[in-house]
Amino acid sequence: MNVASRIESSGEKNMIHVSSRTAELLKQEGKAELLIPRKGVVNLKGKGLVKSFFVRLQQENPTSAATVIADGLQAIEVKENKSLDSKSSNTSISSRATALNANAEWINTGMGYVPSQLQPSRVVRRLVTWNVALLEKFIVEVISHRNRQVCKRKCNCKEKKTNFESVADTVQFPAYDRAYAFDFTQNALTHKPEIPALPEKAKQELTRYVQRIASTYKNTHFHNFEHVNHVTMSASKLMNQINLRRLENITGGDSDGHSKEAAAFFNTCSISMDPLAQLAVVFASLTHDAGHEGVPNNILVKEQPELARKYNCKSVAENHSISLAWSILEEPDFDNLRECMFGNICDENRFRQLIINLLIATDIGDKERMKKEERRWERAFTYPAGLSSWEEVWRKRSETDLVTLDVSLQATVVLEQIMLASDVAHTMQHWLTFVKWNECLYKELWAAHIAGRNDTDPTENWFDGQIGFFDFYIIPLARKLNSCGVFGSAGEEYLTYALSNRQEWTEKGKEITKRFEDAYRNDRILDAEPQY
Repeated sequence: MNVASRIESSGEKNMIHVSSRTAELLKQEGKAELLIPRKGVVNLKGKGLVKSFFVRLQQENPTSAATVIADGLQAIEVKENKSLDSKSSNTSISSRATALNANAEWINTGMGYVPSQLQPSRVVRRLVTWNVALLEKFIVEVISHRNRQVCKRKCNCKEKKTNFESVADTVQFPAYDRAYAFDFTQNALTHKPEIPALPEKAKQELTRYVQRIASTYKNTHFHNFEHVNHVTMSASKLMNQINLRRLENITGGDSDGHSKEAAAFFNTCSISMDPLAQLAVVFASLTHDAGHEGVPNNILVKEQPELARKYNCKSVAENHSISLAWSILEEPDFDNLRECMFGNICDENRFRQLIINLLIATDIGDKERMKKEERRWERAFTYPAGLSSWEEVWRKRSETDLVTLDVSLQATVVLEQIMLASDVAHTMQHWLTFVKWNECLYKELWAAHIAGRNDTDPTENWFDGQIGFFDFYIIPLARKLNSCGVFGSAGEEYLTYALSNRQEWTEKGKEITKRFEDAYRNDRILDAEPQY
């Protein structure tokens, strides 16, 4: 296990790195042609100098899952005269204000930092395929939910809302309804839900939409398409934990007279029974950094004053991502996709408001807004005297009185915490994952600094800054995930990793920061791979 961990941490981005022992096993299986000897030797901590190999990825079968990326994707090629060597220092990091269109080179998704053996178009192709499959899963569940909904909720919206200018204090969530909850939980228990297939035209449009979004991501070191996929995976994991919590409630025992349906509904703040809200989380994860320029908002305001004025100099990057993602979705080319996602105008209005709340929540640099969000969380999860949890609050009510208990505020802030946690998920995962993304962020800030875009040298406060980030943001965020009770054991897992990474950073952070300084500040090598 230790060797595997160190081999992984000393590899190269998007390459399969294996030890000489694994290479021998591949040779024994007649797969020697897949092995690419790594130049020189690798210094593995605790193991000394060792020989290692990369595994060459075989040519994809034309009938594989990657072929679902149809239409314009085949026409999108990386120009042959572009050097893709990971050691190249010629990659442009200049400010690019114009969003990339559907015919942009896939190298501009931030996946260009890979060895020449692996084409960026292929990497992005795989990631696009995965995103399409994930979104399709959630959209199909939305359709299934809409088709079998026992209590059809009337849409009172007379027209599509267009004046979405701010975060809503509370996004409305449906009230508890026993018949509806019973239908939803019984459908889950049978394990044989009537799941419709996504119509072919809508699936093609979904594929093109993900392609378009992928092409808006710039060639930055951190806020790129790979980061977005890491965020989406993390958000999907948390959504799965909420759905697992629902399943635990409807299969477990209840001894206080409340129905299992009520437990499943209130212990997940209704989110587990709201497929549209779950789709919003995944959609927001995919689009949350669309068009990101690789600099924080205070720099973006100076570089692009017209864009800043458009959003009153508030959450400029986040508002720009919302506008970019939504304007693409509104194009006539995606009519069938929107029809599948939204059953009526009310659904569309509610979905868009959720997207705004979720994306603006990721602007953690706005201290005034963050204080306001903290007060909203306290309103949602501060309990009456004598009660210590949300579950105790709802269980104090009779089954018939539960219909008057509004969970909208709780559901809204929990969804925002999912987005926040997913955006910085690397800080609450394995140590090596944290170090990998920590270096990517450092590189992005350093690239902006030496390009004259940011006066601040990230090296100067990097060690202490990470400790402060853990103490005042990451650990309190992890405690929220754990205390609200919605995520089951995952909440405790996130908190444990956050505390562990904070401790390990205090022990190793100065050494790591010194390595950053040696690699980037002194030598100005922008694309060097991690050496630990």
